[in-house]
Amino acid sequence: MRFCQVGTDRQANRRPSNTGNPQSRRASTSDAAPLSMGDRHDAAPLWGSALSALGLGLSLALTACGGSAPPAESPADQVAAGGEEGAPSEASADDSSESSDTASNDDSSSNDDTSDEANDEGNPKNVLIREGTAFMLNHRDSDIGKAAEEKCEKSSKGDVAKKANCLSAAINKMDREGFLFDEDAGAWWYVRFGIVKGAKVEFNRVQIEVGEPSGKELVIKTTGQDKASRRKGKVASELKFEVPDEYTIILHDDSRGKLIFEPKMGLFSE
Repeated sequence: MRFCQVGTDRQANRRPSNTGNPQSRRASTSDAAPLSMGDRHDAAPLWGSALSALGLGLSLALTACGGSAPPAESPADQVAAGGEEGAPSEASADDSSESSDTASNDDSSSNDDTSDEANDEGNPKNVLIREGTAFMLNHRDSDIGKAAEEKCEKSSKGDVAKKANCLSAAINKMDREGFLFDEDAGAWWYVRFGIVKGAKVEFNRVQIEVGEPSGKELVIKTTGQDKASRRKGKVASELKFEVPDEYTIILHDDSRGKLIFEPKMGLFSE
């Protein structure tokens, strides 16, 4: 660290040169003649010049001790600096906006695809009219099974075991049956079949015309003659299906009431 010695140097410079002889100091003091009024007026400008020089010296000394302050930036420089610093922020904001727009477009596209898939899965026509899927009759949940349960309830007179045995025997007497849709030479056929001694036997085979679904319901019209080899029963001119979900198929039969079917994929794979 550098210490300023301006004041000390000035005091050293003020020391008189004739410090050796006290008599000479007294002589010089006593020999000096007093200034007249005119001389004082003549000396005033000299004192002013000396004080100005002294003030200028002190100012330069203080500047040398304290160092120089950095120059202040002009408003134009500050605006230019602010503009350069603000440019990346605006660019990043634009990039983030574009990214959010792209993400929202991707989300909307995925949502549209998901909704289309959901509509395809819940469409009764897509659930029913497909190859490789057979629909087996659930006797217990259908009206024919509920009618047999009511009879067994009355005959058992509250005996749970007797009721269970009665209902099981009644269902075993019913045909194991189902239906499927088969495509042949560009035409669709409604095939009602039964399982006889572990083999599939066609009870009915009729060509169909598939209409458009209305909500969960689908009406299929039958056309032409029954082509089954072992015909059993008669197929209605219209098959009225209801599809609450892809695992539950309801066929409203005029003679047997509501029949509940369940899908079985690959049941008759060749």
